[in-house]
Amino acid sequence: MDLIQKLKDQVKPLGKKIVLPEYKDERVLKATEIILKEGFVTPVLVGNPAEIAAAAKAVGVSVEGAEIIDPANYDRYQEMVDTFVELRAKKGMTP
Repeated sequence: MDLIQKLKDQVKPLGKKIVLPEYKDERVLKATEIILKEGFVTPVLVGNPAEIAAAAKAVGVSVEGAEIIDPANYDRYQEMVDTFVELRAKKGMTP
């Protein structure tokens, strides 16, 4: 068994998520489709759902099944910002 498959097998039962905020990047959309097909983690795309759908369509991939968080309508937005700033504080991140 190769190393990548071993890692996928270890991660899958944990029910982890991977957050992908750069949905306008074609590589991210293609990776999202692969992740969905392989099912080892749940991809989370951050952005406007209509814009994400349009970008995926333009690239010719499906992101159906990915979790989508729209920051403009996210009820835990401030909590998300606070956590992000806290995690990145050592790198100089401030609110």
